[in-house]
Amino acid sequence: MAEQTSVKQQVVKDFTLEIPVKDIEQSAKWYVDYLGFELV
Repeated sequence: MAEQTSVKQQVVKDFTLEIPVKDIEQSAKWYVDYLGFELV
């Protein structure tokens, strides 16, 4: 379980550092779907 959490944190870290500006709306939706919280 700890390993899964670590992987998830790494994915989130990479995602936030490399977020494509042109895809920011879709990426925001991906955040909500993947992490389960609203950005607004």
